[in-house]
Amino acid sequence: MVLSDSPSATPLWRGCERRLGPRRQVGELAELAMKIVGRRVPIVCDPKRVRPAKSEVRTLLCDAGKAARLTDWQPRVGLEAGLERTAKFIRDHLVLYRPEEYTR
Repeated sequence: MVLSDSPSATPLWRGCERRLGPRRQVGELAELAMKIVGRRVPIVCDPKRVRPAKSEVRTLLCDAGKAARLTDWQPRVGLEAGLERTAKFIRDHLVLYRPEEYTR
């Protein structure tokens, strides 16, 4: 999200700042999502998408601090509740999605 059309505007990424919640790994989020939907599927790691061992960036951490400072935004829904709401929305609106593309 960007709050201005100005070329000098910087993006605001809404996400989980350390003070708003713990750091999470993608695998943890996948495990939590599977728990919420009540379905286990294999987690497959594509070696072509893994960061190289000598990569300059090993951890990506989303920080909502700037959005909080500039807009007074604060999260009102926790991670698990948000994932539960998302799963319910998708179940209730499956026509908006193409699940057959993701189940091959």
